[in-house]
Amino acid sequence: MEVFDSDVGRGTNEDTAGRDRQRSGNWDTSTVYTLVRPDGSTATTLTCSNANATNCADNVWNTILNSTTAQNTAAGHWELRVDLSASNGDDINAIGVRAHDGDSTSGGTELPVYIDSIVPIGVNPPASGSGSRSYTLYPYVTSGCTANTNDFDYDSNNGTVGSLAFSSRTGSYTQTVASANLSGNDAWARNTINRWTSDQLATEYGIWQGTFSINTYTVGGVVNGNYTDIYIGNSSAAANPPTANPPANSFRIYLPTDGGSAPVKPYVEQLLTFKSGTNPPAVGQTAKYQVTVRVVNPTAKAITFSATNLVTANVPGSGATYAGNAAVGQGTIVSQPSVGGTGGITWNP
Repeated sequence: MEVFDSDVGRGTNEDTAGRDRQRSGNWDTSTVYTLVRPDGSTATTLTCSNANATNCADNVWNTILNSTTAQNTAAGHWELRVDLSASNGDDINAIGVRAHDGDSTSGGTELPVYIDSIVPIGVNPPASGSGSRSYTLYPYVTSGCTANTNDFDYDSNNGTVGSLAFSSRTGSYTQTVASANLSGNDAWARNTINRWTSDQLATEYGIWQGTFSINTYTVGGVVNGNYTDIYIGNSSAAANPPTANPPANSFRIYLPTDGGSAPVKPYVEQLLTFKSGTNPPAVGQTAKYQVTVRVVNPTAKAITFSATNLVTANVPGSGATYAGNAAVGQGTIVSQPSVGGTGGITWNP
């Protein structure tokens, strides 16, 4: 487990180089990195400040944990906690994060890293002129027909400050949130990611690409750095401001792979195909449709299904009933309604 530029202000010209930034005339911030195992125990802790020159490096990758023990290679979701609150400072600590099996190139085993779910981005003021920075991140869109993007303090009241561009898993759907629709000073903004599905095709789930740009702005002849927080929510996300991180009904945001490309994650699709009867359906008339539920796993690891970890397709009622003839491409059907009934069809792939 490694962190890039784990120090806080040890290097020279860090602010204009796009890394750490001093805010009040002296470096007064320390950062505590805590790596937590899947079972909740602490694997390691590292404290970095301007004065800590032994373990905290500037502008290079700094190893947080390098271990081959069973405890420190346990499968599951590890958590890196980055805490700047203890010193009560106000400096900016810009970092990178990666995890690998000893080979940090694309030739090694890929260990995906995600942010759950509010991600900060920003741009420091350059030595001269204006500045802009672009971040390529990967929201994991797993449900819904629409979604929303949420940003805080983008300072759009001060001019053109950037944009949020989205592309679906296959690239067939794209949308850009322009600067004018981003948040103003010290405020939240929410913009809808419009419908990418149709009545027949609930598709395009999985890893999307987000290209987030942010610009400096000028007030009274002075160029200001600009910093914002972003998260992506589904259609059930509560109104801003969020009260926790991750906010309820938000999507994970993944970092690029070791090779700098999009990661891959499993996704589910549902397709509706007309078979017989009236098309389109008319009131009082019967139409038969085939519902196809597809689970796609593009990763190198298998998904573990069980008696309590199944795929369920719901026959909702209110005029829709089950016509039978269920079939699977692999695995078994665990349960299904009777013909003419409603309820869940459960499948163990």
